[in-house]
Amino acid sequence: MLLFSKPQIVTLWTSLSAINCRQSLLVEDNLRLDEDQSFGLLKLYPDPVDDPPSLQQLGQLWQTWFNKGGYPSSSKLATLIQQVAEGKLNQVAELRLQLQDLAAEQQMTEDEQNPTNAEDITSSLELVAEELPEFQPELLSGELEQNSTATDIR
Repeated sequence: MLLFSKPQIVTLWTSLSAINCRQSLLVEDNLRLDEDQSFGLLKLYPDPVDDPPSLQQLGQLWQTWFNKGGYPSSSKLATLIQQVAEGKLNQVAELRLQLQDLAAEQQMTEDEQNPTNAEDITSSLELVAEELPEFQPELLSGELEQNSTATDIR
């Protein structure tokens, strides 16, 4: 499941780039996960003008999550995350393509190993749910309020 969440984050990264709020994805307690395992944000944090967030910083955050999760460091995903964290892979389009390839490869492997892997999916969802707080959809109703440090999504 860890792999399947990355494309959502990359998509958010691209969207938030347009409004200079990528910093929102680098604040761990700002991330939310809903019951469908879709990501959301509690607030929008403006990017620092003098030092805008980089894809490398996002990779470093992913590396932290990956290490905390106890995933094998020899996996292709670990290698990809390391490349992003070290700044060796710094193009969003290339990252998205590599994540899609890894997800397709993983899905094929899982399908071959266990055509009915409902238990594996459930345990993966639980791991991700433990990493991020529950998504609070009521925070998305209403309008955005802006201040100098962050924007609450209500």
